[in-house]
Amino acid sequence: DPGTLGHEDIVQRGAKLFDRLIVGIGINTDKHKHGLIMSHVRNEDNDAIEASIQELLRQGQYCNVQVSHLKVVYGKGEERAEEILHLLEEARKNSKFTVTADIYPYTASYTGIGIVFPQWAKPPNDYELVKRERREELLEFLRQKITARNGPEATLFGTRPYAGKTLAQVAAEQGRPFEETLLDIGPGGASGAYFVMDEALQGRLLEDPHVMICSDGSPTMHHPRGYGSFAKIIEQYVQEEQRFSLAEAVRKMTSLPAQALGLQNRGALQAGYHADLLVFDPKKIKARATFSEPHLLAEGMDWVVVNGKVAFQAGKLKERQGKVLRK
Repeated sequence: DPGTLGHEDIVQRGAKLFDRLIVGIGINTDKHKHGLIMSHVRNEDNDAIEASIQELLRQGQYCNVQVSHLKVVYGKGEERAEEILHLLEEARKNSKFTVTADIYPYTASYTGIGIVFPQWAKPPNDYELVKRERREELLEFLRQKITARNGPEATLFGTRPYAGKTLAQVAAEQGRPFEETLLDIGPGGASGAYFVMDEALQGRLLEDPHVMICSDGSPTMHHPRGYGSFAKIIEQYVQEEQRFSLAEAVRKMTSLPAQALGLQNRGALQAGYHADLLVFDPKKIKARATFSEPHLLAEGMDWVVVNGKVAFQAGKLKERQGKVLRK
């Protein structure tokens, strides 16, 4: 499994090979009708997103597809969102399988700093050799890339020693251009949040009934989406902006994901289903997590019931009641 090695280039080359091979292989679609491909797309940039989604959808000839996580880097406005949603809707019309997507309600992504480096500067290539032999070319690439991504102020480091500072701040402290700061950090030297998405565009994607809510978070990530995504949906998109009803928000966070994943007896208040419940007053919900303090629990989630037993109450964790879910 090349994914266990952590070499991005190997994984990408494997994906390209699979993309070429799968269209020529005879697959029993009835056998795979309950399968699911849930994948990031190859390139989320505005000028590449359609081609990247189409690549993923080609696999949807044989099983269900979920786009994770739906966003457009550099894109602007609701009209651009409509173009992406139209692409997904056409795929649903022309396939006997489902086509869904997930999204988190923030306009900043989070990943390794390698996202701004060219492929030829990343493993398996020798970065120190690249720095020596292609230094000026790499500096120019980084300068243009960061400028296109809303400038050095839009890159917020989430790992030490620069956690909580923007690329612009770090470069200013060092008294040199931001591209030289990046050159020294290298493609594997940091992770961060990147403020590269448009609120109007992402908000329209979020409203689509086939798009569910995700957090894409982890306990150590310096991004509020891990602790704040679901509360933010209720607080902002339901209570403040009224983009959709509370019932629709709950569906996007419960039954829709359960259906997409093929989980039985989960995701709904229904006889015979497992009692996985959240008890709250929607008017009291508040996402407290921020980019400076990303690990703050949301307010207003009073009771959490997992498999019919109380797991969280009045701000305190009770016994762990969860279990591994399998289709």
